[in-house]
Amino acid sequence: MLGYLKSVCVLAALAVTTTAVHAQEGYPRRPITIINPWAAGGINDIAVRIVTNHMTKTLGQPFVIENRGGGGSKIGTVMALNAPKDGYTILFQNVVHTILPTVAAPLNYDPIDDFIPIVQATLYATMMVVHPSVPANTLPEFIEYARKNPGKLSYGSGGPGSAIHFAGEMLKTMAKLDITHVPYKGMSSAVQDTIAGHVQFTFDSTSKPAIDAGKLKALGTTGLKRDPRFPNVPAIAEYFPGYRVISWQGFLAPAGVPNHVIARLNAAANAALADPAVKARFAELGLATVGGTPEDFATTIREDIALFRRIATEAKMKFN
Repeated sequence: MLGYLKSVCVLAALAVTTTAVHAQEGYPRRPITIINPWAAGGINDIAVRIVTNHMTKTLGQPFVIENRGGGGSKIGTVMALNAPKDGYTILFQNVVHTILPTVAAPLNYDPIDDFIPIVQATLYATMMVVHPSVPANTLPEFIEYARKNPGKLSYGSGGPGSAIHFAGEMLKTMAKLDITHVPYKGMSSAVQDTIAGHVQFTFDSTSKPAIDAGKLKALGTTGLKRDPRFPNVPAIAEYFPGYRVISWQGFLAPAGVPNHVIARLNAAANAALADPAVKARFAELGLATVGGTPEDFATTIREDIALFRRIATEAKMKFN
């Protein structure tokens, strides 16, 4: 009888193991929906299509991109959060995921507890760009000019609480400048008004054509390293140690998605991000590929939430 019971237990264990293996091997069995909580045609939309086009080769299933912009990305994020926890609806979000806890109160979800990081896809810094009429060709010259003209300079951003807003306020605080923030409904308007001279400067990652054409001057990058596209333009951190506002993009799943699904998506995304063609395409856009483990991405998220809260406190930023 004892031997019979042992055999039954072994068979049961084998059945459980076989089921788990089949579940892992079986995912995905149908198309995967990616919620992009930003408007179609933006850098998030472009980036997620580049990565998922390659991931399809690995997973054998297509990806359906749903652009659900609005509410500063909250609408699409909540939609992903409320989706079934089966790995067939995931989120492709950017650094705003770590800014919202600071600027949006109350936030009806927790960016750490309610989402599982899958993988960080990219990171990118923005470039501080000024109108040609500003009599400064270097960051020190700009700082000197701004200090001699308090209250006369303004910078545009994509809106209150945006990464660009934080970039401007951090510079303002560290350099002790009296400058004015002018929020727009999107970065395209902020850049166009900088080119037109309605505001004197902004921070942008897509202004290389305008810089090359002499419509804007590049004075510094918000990253810790120089932008390979502009090797002669310093990082702002070279003058103000500790300065950094680095954006990222990455995949997240609503909490409750099985671990084997997270691992499968992570492996497929890492394979895509390691592909030379994907790296080259991102480099053209000023994005660096990252990859890594879910734990790596989780660390970035926690560190950025702490950073933006510190900037908001030091700059005494107020949000409605």
